[in-house]
Amino acid sequence: MSDISNPDNLETLINSYLCRRLERDEISGLAVAFLSRGMPAKLWCLGQANVEHNVPVCEKTVFKLGSLSKHILAVGIMLLVQEGKISLADPISAHLEHVPSGWEPITIEMLLNHTSGLRRDLANERPFALRSLSQTFCDTDNHELISSPGSAFHYSNLGYFVLGYLIEVVVKSSLQSFFQSVLFDRLAMWGTRTTSPSDIIPHRASSYHLRGSTLLNAGDLRQFRPSGAFLSTIEDMIIWDRALRGNCLLTADSMERMVKLPELAGGQTSPYGLGLYISNGRNGRILFHGGGLWSFRTYYLCAIDAGVSLVVLSNSRHADVASITADILRLASPSVESDWKVTILPET
Repeated sequence: MSDISNPDNLETLINSYLCRRLERDEISGLAVAFLSRGMPAKLWCLGQANVEHNVPVCEKTVFKLGSLSKHILAVGIMLLVQEGKISLADPISAHLEHVPSGWEPITIEMLLNHTSGLRRDLANERPFALRSLSQTFCDTDNHELISSPGSAFHYSNLGYFVLGYLIEVVVKSSLQSFFQSVLFDRLAMWGTRTTSPSDIIPHRASSYHLRGSTLLNAGDLRQFRPSGAFLSTIEDMIIWDRALRGNCLLTADSMERMVKLPELAGGQTSPYGLGLYISNGRNGRILFHGGGLWSFRTYYLCAIDAGVSLVVLSNSRHADVASITADILRLASPSVESDWKVTILPET
């Protein structure tokens, strides 16, 4: 249960805190949502989506999600599992041609939970080149494994490149078309889609970074990265959280599979389920993930048993979204905060 006793006072406290953080850390823009079971969502939008044009952040401002995208991609995979089109135990070679030598034991589940043995990123990645996922997959030929498949946890964006390509092969359409039809249109998440550097996207935020005390435009990547596939808004992430917690998308069995922690070599347990870190505390399970793609920073936490969730989206590279998450939880739900160990992820 939430620790909230006075919702109006809490809203004021969090607003004051966020205003201080925005000014102190010179954060360009922030969108934050706090959800507690049985209560209306609390939403804060501060700062600017575009500094040059003085456009404020609002509930429809579109941010890159970075690695928050991983659990959305995982839900897409689980929908294909529910339809019988794939199995988590399938080796990727059952669906993809020309799999590199040594990758034959890698299963779909291993890619999802980062136990495939793949390195973190593509060795010869070209972030400013426009390339298809099939072209990128061809560049994996010389990628040797860093551990035996299923034996160890190694965070791998490359694994999610492979998953994105696998989805396109299985459904015979683009990731954008697939996720738009099976998830975003279905949930009326009108501000959510795959990233694109060239499409005209209403309400898209620009991103910024500091060089010393000077604020600079961050520019953009051209290479599509399934590991950080999606753009979204704070109002859409509220919809997403409710759908995820309410089993509106996945069966109860599929959701349990998402949060099951794999056993590794030596009897150790991995900290990572399917697309999400999992923490087990006195108040139940906490699902969480951070994201950092170019100069966007994001965090999502869902205390699924306690009924508390928090989303933080920012267009500033220097925004410490993990500590903002921790501080808000300390104000709003200290019992959940005490169960949760802050995990800061590398850039997507």
